[in-house]
Amino acid sequence: MARGKTLRVGAVAFTIVAFAGACGSSSSGGGTPSGGGTSASSLTGSPINIGDVGTYSGFSSEASDQGLAAMKAWVDDTNAHGGINGHPVKLYSKDDAGSATKSLAAVKELVQQDHVVAIVGQHESGLEASWQKYIDNAKIPVIGGIASSAAWLTDPNFYPTNLNPVNTLTMSVYATVLAQEKSFGVVYCAEVPGCAQAATLTAGAAKSLHITYAGGLSISATSSSYAAQCLQLKNKGAASVFTATSIDVSERLIANCKSQGFSPTWIDDTENWGTSHTVNPVWNGAWIYADGVGWMSQKPAMVEFRSAMAKYEPKADINTATASTTWGAGELFKAAAAGIGASATPTAAAITAGLYTLGANFTAGGTIPPVTFTKGAPAKQQPCASYFKVVDKQLTTPQGTEMVCLPGSG
Repeated sequence: MARGKTLRVGAVAFTIVAFAGACGSSSSGGGTPSGGGTSASSLTGSPINIGDVGTYSGFSSEASDQGLAAMKAWVDDTNAHGGINGHPVKLYSKDDAGSATKSLAAVKELVQQDHVVAIVGQHESGLEASWQKYIDNAKIPVIGGIASSAAWLTDPNFYPTNLNPVNTLTMSVYATVLAQEKSFGVVYCAEVPGCAQAATLTAGAAKSLHITYAGGLSISATSSSYAAQCLQLKNKGAASVFTATSIDVSERLIANCKSQGFSPTWIDDTENWGTSHTVNPVWNGAWIYADGVGWMSQKPAMVEFRSAMAKYEPKADINTATASTTWGAGELFKAAAAGIGASATPTAAAITAGLYTLGANFTAGGTIPPVTFTKGAPAKQQPCASYFKVVDKQLTTPQGTEMVCLPGSG
């Protein structure tokens, strides 16, 4: 699970740099679609086929798997409640094993063989670039999922439900403001070249938030000690530190720093968080953010999320933003498809048209950061995140259970 964050941090950083400079398959049943949970008599409409692609084996797969479990639970729960206007939803999921070549092949299969009307809740870290042109030409909308690539910033055919690359780094720094600290530093993974840009980019975010930037340092997963980095951050006066690396490395770093008499407010994200990390004492006092809705949200749609996960995917760990934010992708798709009549044939064009009817600052019942979709223009998203603080091996919600938006972003 820890590796998922490392990949995304690198992909996010690389994406923003590129943007600024420019301005195998799997599914439930071994290749069969997922979706059911109710009697056939209540689902009389033609199926709505949706596709999902992600890195579900190999590097970063553990984090992605929680998202796939949430997507499956959303399909089962939706069908158990009558589908979408009587249309059953069928999910076709493909594993790209972290390969751009396999990712493109998977998406082509989803479109040409499975006849999906949308890609929903995809779980990749930048591999969207390998199939972006193809999916755009096919006019199949991409709705939600990990938003690491430049497509989520620039492509009108990509409809984000997680924070886009710029917003996710901004809201990581905003945790410093909420923690009432005055200076911010970052440590980033040495293994992924793009991670180094996290230092530069979070420096810009710190400046915009009037936070003193205390610098960034790389750390390697193979190092036996991080004492030197701890002392450097301490000498630079870093009151808070964002750990842009794998969670196991973060935990060793924090322990090392404590032994050096350096205990800043640590900041981490919840993409690959889990119950086992919450109870690790090294995180006591840390702030954790989710790049969208958090799993403790009391919005009705998120109460349904927890109930559905317990019923349909009881082995999945829902104490991670990967699961809760994927549910938001399903909710956005449901809203976009709401205009498809019971006797109509679902089409990609109908889904796209439905997205443009949702109005300004749409939140899908509080399951996604406010977003506005305008035909022919990239999505306009407000930077909003959910925040937690670890206190005595428990996650608390000092800012409440709902998303916090950057002041003045509306």
